[in-house]
Amino acid sequence: MKIFITIGTTPFDQLIRYCDHSIAMNSKYEIEAQIASGSYEPVHMQYFRFTDHIEKYYDKCDVIICHAGAGTVYRLLELGKKIIIVPNLDRRENHQLEIGRYAQENNYALVATSYDRIASLLSNINEFRFTLYKNESSGIINSISQIITR
Repeated sequence: MKIFITIGTTPFDQLIRYCDHSIAMNSKYEIEAQIASGSYEPVHMQYFRFTDHIEKYYDKCDVIICHAGAGTVYRLLELGKKIIIVPNLDRRENHQLEIGRYAQENNYALVATSYDRIASLLSNINEFRFTLYKNESSGIINSISQIITR
């Protein structure tokens, strides 16, 4: 299984360190991570800091482990990817927890609010039946586009 880990633009060293030592170290998984400007550099998995072509990494993986940043989560849901959301609870505001809760309550994604849940979620991810996310705003955009082009 190919796994991609993305944390957006804000460092999330705790997640990267946990995945490097607890999942990648003795793993049957092929793992690559986007680590932003974090100070921890993985030793058991491939990584890079930033790219302008993040979607090529989304396309070539089976599962994505990500922070609960709105832009990342909603784009992955639109792409229909299997995702495990790990809210960064060290952030001052709790919007990441709220986004994770929304995705979990609607069956769009799996959520790990503690790092030790990630491995068990990964091992059972193929049994989980995700609900396909439908972006409601695209319907509005399509309707406006049709009106303008008439």
